[in-house]
Amino acid sequence: MPAYNAAAFIAESIESVLHQTYTHFQLIVVDDGSQDATAAIAEGYAATDPRIQVIRCSNSGKPSIARNIGIGHASGDYLSFLDSDDYWLPERLARTVAGMRAHPEWIAVFHDLDLVDSAGAKLGPTYLENSRFLDAASDYLRALGEDWYDCGERFFVFMSLLYAAVHTQSIIVDRHQAGRDLLRFDEDYIICEDTDLWLRLALAGRLGYLDSVLSCYRQHPTSITKKALLFAEQALLFHENNYARVHARMSEHERRAYRHKIADYRSVLAYHCYRGGQARRARTLSLQVFMVRRCYGDLLLSAKTLIPLDAQQRIRTLLRK
Repeated sequence: MPAYNAAAFIAESIESVLHQTYTHFQLIVVDDGSQDATAAIAEGYAATDPRIQVIRCSNSGKPSIARNIGIGHASGDYLSFLDSDDYWLPERLARTVAGMRAHPEWIAVFHDLDLVDSAGAKLGPTYLENSRFLDAASDYLRALGEDWYDCGERFFVFMSLLYAAVHTQSIIVDRHQAGRDLLRFDEDYIICEDTDLWLRLALAGRLGYLDSVLSCYRQHPTSITKKALLFAEQALLFHENNYARVHARMSEHERRAYRHKIADYRSVLAYHCYRGGQARRARTLSLQVFMVRRCYGDLLLSAKTLIPLDAQQRIRTLLRK
């Protein structure tokens, strides 16, 4: 559990682990340089329960670093992650551990989760209902009964071409199958480091899926637009890196589909570069997209970058008069 300035929620997160029906666990809380009472709250629980360990470190600015520190202190057979503002339902560990033990061929399993607001109220459909996961992934899934599915050897193709499906709060990993070298988040990423790890796990072994809600992912009001350029850059970087490692295991049809998906991400980045005043970069990106998609809209964006954004705004104002 990486934690940074989580005093408002960390007690509920820790309590959700303590209330698990499966009680043989180790909870490692990594306080990432919090400036509030986060560490003190966690240490209060650790003082009364030997299963809880609190590690303090200076702020890294990346959840991946705190998670890797926690991984380094883990001693159990299986590894899970829980952010300090989210929480598990009581059967979460019992059901996922049972699934792992029943299927030693699985390197990891994952489940569905509820999206909740700051007060814990449910927000509409579940995480995977939103994306119609069972329908979208039907070609890759094999039903085993009791809501369990085997994801198949080529599930990494689905994860690459459509979406990862796995969430940080939903996965449990066999540490011995994964091994020390694989089971680490890539700290070069600012975001997407979690998706990167889930893809690497899927390439290394088989995944299982339990079609049941076993945890809650808290949604906070945030200003995503201010980070749109960063998100676009990181998403493109991840998919370019992922394509490099998976394309040899894909058919030509799948490779072509993935190149088009990457072109879509490059187009999004071109747009945000243009809006952010990086016209030359936007022009280069949009031309690269055109070479893949052969869409004249990409040439139009490239041409628009030749005209300063403020000049375009003045032209639109004149045309409206």
